[in-house]
Amino acid sequence: MAVPDFQTLMLPLLRIAADGQPHSLADARDKLASEFRLGDADRSELLASGRQTKFSNRVAWAKSYLQQAGLLSSPRRGQFQLSARGRDILDSPPLRIDIKFLDTFASSAPGGQREGRLMSTRKRSRKNSDDLRPEYRLSALGRGVRGKYLRRATSGTNLVLIDPDLVRTFPTGKAVNDALRMLVDVASARPSGRKRSRKAV
Repeated sequence: MAVPDFQTLMLPLLRIAADGQPHSLADARDKLASEFRLGDADRSELLASGRQTKFSNRVAWAKSYLQQAGLLSSPRRGQFQLSARGRDILDSPPLRIDIKFLDTFASSAPGGQREGRLMSTRKRSRKNSDDLRPEYRLSALGRGVRGKYLRRATSGTNLVLIDPDLVRTFPTGKAVNDALRMLVDVASARPSGRKRSRKAV
């Protein structure tokens, strides 16, 4: 089964906290994976950046949105717990919790603070998530081959690392090549050896 989007994970994640006890994200991931019948391959699928799994990323965003809406609290770092507001929701749960549903709580926060936090979370979600858009199917790209273009990329190419203090003097590859050619010309024009003059004794 494909990894659910983070909005689909919101209500199941809130239900995990229904016992009122603190839970870790690791514990939540295990329970959600079991509920959605995700296999090892689903759980280990990486985001395009390769820095985090898609499943962990989506669980974290679901938790972040629920917490910003006041349905979850964070008793300590890396843990979450059901809040009084969250308990009210679970007493009469909706069919689905998503961003639109959470927006209904924004206006009830003093001074619109919760609304501001939700907007901030939404912006960070769009900015930081490097998940593929739904219209792009990763399976259609075929299986990647490591090093497929390495030989072509490095063929006939010599890479030289320039020290930071020289970058201003040689800002481009052309500048480096011109300087080296000038050095070669000077070296070629110079006599190969120097004759020592003998002084009379």
